[in-house]
Amino acid sequence: WEMGNIIQPLWAQCPGLTRLLLVGYPVISLALQAVLATDLGWLVDVLFKCNLRSIVQFKVWTLFIGPFCSPLSSGMAFLFMLFELYMLMIYFPTQETTMGSTTLLFWTLFMNGLVNVVFLIFMFILSFFLNGPWEQSSVGLWPLIMVALTARCLSDPQGSSNFWGLVQIPNKWYPLALVAFFSLLNGMQIMWNFIAALVIGYTYHIVRYERFLPSKVRVARLEARCCRGGRCGILRAGWIPATNTPGFEVESGSRRYATLGDFASSGTGTGSQLTSQNNTQPSSSGNGGGGNFTAFAGSGNRLGDGSEAPPASTPTPAPSAPPASSTEQGDHYTPAPP
Repeated sequence: WEMGNIIQPLWAQCPGLTRLLLVGYPVISLALQAVLATDLGWLVDVLFKCNLRSIVQFKVWTLFIGPFCSPLSSGMAFLFMLFELYMLMIYFPTQETTMGSTTLLFWTLFMNGLVNVVFLIFMFILSFFLNGPWEQSSVGLWPLIMVALTARCLSDPQGSSNFWGLVQIPNKWYPLALVAFFSLLNGMQIMWNFIAALVIGYTYHIVRYERFLPSKVRVARLEARCCRGGRCGILRAGWIPATNTPGFEVESGSRRYATLGDFASSGTGTGSQLTSQNNTQPSSSGNGGGGNFTAFAGSGNRLGDGSEAPPASTPTPAPSAPPASSTEQGDHYTPAPP
């Protein structure tokens, strides 16, 4: 029951694509494990096995869909898959809410391709010194999870994360500590697909890989043609369309101003933005405020006491001397009245 109390809230917050991965990934792995035991086992290698030999044979699709196949060959592999699913429920809902479901699907395939390219480069280099790297392949969604985890940690490099309640580790070192821990569980063997994921994760904000994805406007057009604007449900969860993601209206041009939510999502402060907007708007009063108007400036009046502020006192003119009957003011002569 305690495990159910943990999983149930996580499952409830998962959007459509995340739920599809959570269900489809283990089902596909179990089905392909059964296919491997038949005469059609070669089909699994053709479709999902991503290694140097497959790329030489121009099986480029394995770069993108290969990680979705993770044969459950042992009990440890099954436990690792359960941990994969748990981490997916932690990191992917926020990613999907920010990107949209269709964009996250493109992001997943793109990150799989990048990680596999780096992994195969490692294998190509190792093939000059060892035997077997040509047949080594990257399987499972752990590298994809490591990319999302590393990118999120580096978005706050000065912070720290709790390593399973044991110790606080700075965010910039947390992904390395996690990979070292998994390598320890793997019998002190280097997990090169995890190392490839770290390479992509630590360069994520530097290279800005998301700029290579289709824009939200193009994704919205695709959703409008293929799936009713993305308004569909999967496993009792909604598919988040691109039109419901933060910043879509600004990017599409339907809204020419940014809201506080846009500023918060972009990580910029709202104070300077609001100040600059106030400084550029003309004053609506007729007292000649012009462009120097500043909101909430001046002394103001106290609210709620029911009284009005007293009128400003005018300076009293200085008393003038009484006119003389016959005086000379400067060079002019003034006659006295009769």
